[in-house]
Parts: sequence; C-alpha cells; structure tokens
Amino acid sequence: MLYEAAPLVLKLFELINQPPKTIEILPGDLEQWLSAELPLESPQPSADFPFVFVEGNLGIPKKVLYALYLTTAAVPRNADPHYAKASTCVTLLLNPAHQTALNTRKRLVLAGLLSPEKELEYTGLLLRGPPDCAKQSVLWDHRMWCFKRLYDSLGAVNTQMPLPLLHEWYIPEELKLLPKIPQCVIRDEFRIIAHACETYPRNYHAWTHRHFIVGICYALGGAIDEGSEEYWNILIEEHANLRRWIDLHVSDYSSMHSFGQTQKLIDHLVSSSFPRATESAISSLPSFSNHALLLVTHYPSHESLWMFLRIALGQMPAHNRRVILEDMQASSTSNEAIRQTLRWFGYSNS
Repeated sequence: MLYEAAPLVLKLFELINQPPKTIEILPGDLEQWLSAELPLESPQPSADFPFVFVEGNLGIPKKVLYALYLTTAAVPRNADPHYAKASTCVTLLLNPAHQTALNTRKRLVLAGLLSPEKELEYTGLLLRGPPDCAKQSVLWDHRMWCFKRLYDSLGAVNTQMPLPLLHEWYIPEELKLLPKIPQCVIRDEFRIIAHACETYPRNYHAWTHRHFIVGICYALGGAIDEGSEEYWNILIEEHANLRRWIDLHVSDYSSMHSFGQTQKLIDHLVSSSFPRATESAISSLPSFSNHALLLVTHYPSHESLWMFLRIALGQMPAHNRRVILEDMQASSTSNEAIRQTLRWFGYSNS
C-alpha cells in the first residue's frame, strides 16, 4: 500500500508528536543541509533522516516535504488510524487549508483515536510555524472546534452582574456553546494569536479568532465561580498588550477594529460594579481617544489611524466627543483626513 513505501512520513510524525519547540520549512533540498554545521548532540541530516533537528527546533527542507506530500495527499478513508494521523500531519504542513486532512483528523478525535489536547498542540505549532498556516481560516476554525470538543460548554449564563454586550456578540444558542477554557490556556492562546499576526500581517482570520477568545474571557469573568474574575484581568492585560501592538503596527486596521471591540467591554466593566482588583487594573489604562489622537498626530499619513480615531470618537460620550471635534474644527483644516473626520460626525469644516 501507499503508506508502506513512506517510512519517512512516520519518522517526521514522531518528531512532530514530541512536540518540537518550533517547525520551519527550510529552503532547498536535503543536499544543501548534509554539510550543515550542527551541534554535536543534534542528529546529522541524511537520506534516512532528511531533517534538521537542533535544540528541539525542527527544520524540514522544502523539497523533502514536497516529496513526502505526494505520498500523503490521498490517504484512503479506511487507512490505519496511526498512519492517518501521520499522513495528515505532513499534509497540513504544506497545505494547511487541506479540508480532507482536517476532516480526517476530526473523525479521529470523535473516534477517540486522537486527543483534542494533542490536536491543539499540533495546530498551535502550525500557527507559530510556516507563515502560510497563520492566514488559513479553516485552520483557525478547526482550532475553535477542538476547544469545543475538549472543554465543557458554558450553558445557561449565570453571572454576578449583567453582561449585556454578550448578546451583541453572540445569539443565545452560540453563547451556551462557548467552551470553558482555563485561564492558563487563554493566556497561551493570546500569545499564539499575536505570533500569527506578526508572521502574517493584517491577519483577519487571527483577529476573528481573538474575538472568539475575548468573548469567552468576558463571559467567564462574570460567572459566579471562585477565581472567575481573573478572566477579566486577563482581558485587561491583553487590551494593554494590544495597545502596544498598535503602536508598532500603525497600518494594521484589523488590530484597531479588534481594539475598539474590546474597549466596549472594558467600558462596560468601568460603568458596572466590578471587583476592586479589576478596577485598579482598568484605571491604569490610558484614554482610548488620547491614544488615537496621539497616533494620528505622529503618523497622519496612515488612513488606518484616522479610522482608529473615528472608532474612538464614536465610542465616547457625546459631550466629550464634541469638545475634541470642536478643537479639531478650530484648528487648521488643510488636512483632508481632519476634514473627513469632521464630516463623519456632522461638523462643517468649510
């Protein structure tokens, strides 16, 4: 059979299943790496081991991976489960949007032959690895599916305070199905998302996944459970991290849109009776509008920042917004972005 002729597929699967710290697709073929100077404790690349494995980091020459892909891309539905795991693992390295491979892995999870923990571990490696993986919507969807298989669902929301914004984010049926993801896993997920967005700029699908995780934080933070308020602290920490991200990525509008969504949740916590520890964390955050104004002042040529300012102004109380807009109106209006901002809010700038 096909897979009996591909022992290297199983060998690569064993390496990935350890798992390595990182996975990288290297340029060229095996020949380019045969003479590579590696640490003494690292295995030397050879025909029997055509990989570079150094200090827990796995490199796979691209042409080697292409050759293995040809033996794995058409695995029969009734294939041996172990080989099905191995072959789909290799297939997704080169083609992370391979729907048949993802569906095969779903069937293995449902059959109890592949743990959702290992699948989250593997997809996390992919999303932190080859850049093409980070932009695939089906891979992020697959990861959401694994979370829902691994953790109990939220069910009927019983919270210590009203959370009306939840019903703007989710319909009731969706809300009940949100998984109760542990706090340590939530923190790691935010790190994976940040890495994916760094690897593949303006990554809409990663930011959509972040929206999913933020919603879980907000919902679980309000639950009547011991330690549940820590989810809100995680949300506030991530909000501060995203503010720093925007400072360094002033053309990434997806991140700014995500920031505006999270700011609404933070504003609701501010206006509600939340715990003192959460209040202290929120009070240390700079003003959204001040941050947006500072950025457009320093980088006025970036259209994304003017959209960011529009979001900030739109979420402000009307009397505060009026003060800022009147100041802008009184200043020079030679900048088209300023004139457009004023028009958005119905101010004449003639």
